[in-house]
Amino acid sequence: MKDLFIPEYLQPNYDPFYFHFSSKTHILSYEKKISPRSVKKFLESVFSNKEIVKNYGSIGVSVIQNEQILSEIFSLSYIKRIDITLFRPNPDDHGSLDDIMMNTMEKSGASEIHLGIVGASKTGVVATEEIKSLSKLALRHGEVEARGYDPQNNLVVRSSKNHPVTEKISYDPEVSSDRDTFRKAVLGYRPQ
Repeated sequence: MKDLFIPEYLQPNYDPFYFHFSSKTHILSYEKKISPRSVKKFLESVFSNKEIVKNYGSIGVSVIQNEQILSEIFSLSYIKRIDITLFRPNPDDHGSLDDIMMNTMEKSGASEIHLGIVGASKTGVVATEEIKSLSKLALRHGEVEARGYDPQNNLVVRSSKNHPVTEKISYDPEVSSDRDTFRKAVLGYRPQ
């Protein structure tokens, strides 16, 4: 019997998974069998295609991050520094802060905005509503990182980068299929 040769580029360990792309919100939801970083890298390579860039312009890809990390950041006993990075949103993503940032970036020709907030030595950074709003926006279009001290006075670095939004769902195969369960979860199905 002859050995079978499968070229590396054919992905011999192919494993299908469910996904849903909302053309309205531009959010891709998928069954986690691959990392968000891998999905982001793949989409960036697809969107860097010359024809796509020529026809639609530059298209950004962001991983939506979990809001829980902001609670962890803003609960630090003393915040020494907060770095907020905002990537240029796609032109048809909407929201009041999104619109302000898009307008600012378009007028200035920027593709990213980096905001470094360093606290005064006595008070540290005070988490104002403006800082919280920009941080929340960065969870969709960027990232947030903070350096500060916990209650035991240990230096801590907290970053949103490695905290993608995930949702665990389970199902009973006797009641519904994995496909239907995924679909209902993604579409926000709420039984009455």
